[in-house]
Amino acid sequence: VNWFILLASNYLYFKWTGRTIGRSLAQRGFRIAIVHDNGTPLEDHHWGPRAVAKMVYLIPIIGPLWFGLRDVIRGRSKENEYRTSVDKAHHTVAAVDWSLPSETRLRLR
Repeated sequence: VNWFILLASNYLYFKWTGRTIGRSLAQRGFRIAIVHDNGTPLEDHHWGPRAVAKMVYLIPIIGPLWFGLRDVIRGRSKENEYRTSVDKAHHTVAAVDWSLPSETRLRLR
């Protein structure tokens, strides 16, 4: 029961915040936007698969130590275009919101 609550709340948090404000609350605080490779905002149907992909970080011990550290290294690597495995799999990029085109910025909350 505890694992179900943890996994369900993690999934619903990332899916709900993505669909309503276009990013998580922490990303909003740091003014980071998740957009497509071409700079357009993600549609609602993209947030569910992204939320499922992030659940791998919740696997005890292996999640943070293997998947988490791997994505930290990938996110800081020029060779990987500063993108995590979740970003590459879903063709997204993290960008500071003030660097985006105005029509994209207006759709963020």
